[in-house]
Amino acid sequence: MYFPYSCLSNKYLSTSNDLNKELGHYLAGLIESDGSIIVPEIFSKNTPTISIAFHIADKPLAQLIIKRLGYGSLEVIKNKKALKLSIRGRYCLIKLVYLINGKFRTPKLEKLEKLIEYINKKWYHNKEQFLISKSLDNSPLGNNSWLAGFTEGDDSFNINITWPDEARVIGKYGQIRLTFEIIQTRLDIISFMKYEKIMKEISIFCGSK
Repeated sequence: MYFPYSCLSNKYLSTSNDLNKELGHYLAGLIESDGSIIVPEIFSKNTPTISIAFHIADKPLAQLIIKRLGYGSLEVIKNKKALKLSIRGRYCLIKLVYLINGKFRTPKLEKLEKLIEYINKKWYHNKEQFLISKSLDNSPLGNNSWLAGFTEGDDSFNINITWPDEARVIGKYGQIRLTFEIIQTRLDIISFMKYEKIMKEISIFCGSK
């Protein structure tokens, strides 16, 4: 099931105002945590895609993002109780790249750089039009909404209650522990280690060891 939106007539073209800047930081974090950037070979008939995975319960959020952007398609994956928001098409991808470029904080920047290289080679023939890939955002985490987007993808808030039998007998209270957790897993040690820097930065920002 698809819910397509056209990017040809988008009233949210400007990326200069504060609202769009915060949206860009948020989407960058969300794409880096639970998104993918697929870039085909330059002569392939396939087209590039930026997609973000959601749990089915987060459908209102996915729809809100599409509405705010003015483009994108939403696919319901019934067997997995999941959704996939996909951005395709020349104009939609270029607008999204303008929005998130310079706002990445993880090694997924390499994928964005490949997409920008594809756009410049495939769709731009004038060097004056070329998109310039920006470096990692090293500004403090509290300066923008990147962390909000990143935690939307791979975080959890937990309430752990322990109530030993002896506490019940002597009338004492058990223990309640609140935790906030972000998990990043990678299959190979090299990719795993690349994420150590950003995870340490988040840890320090949250006051955690």
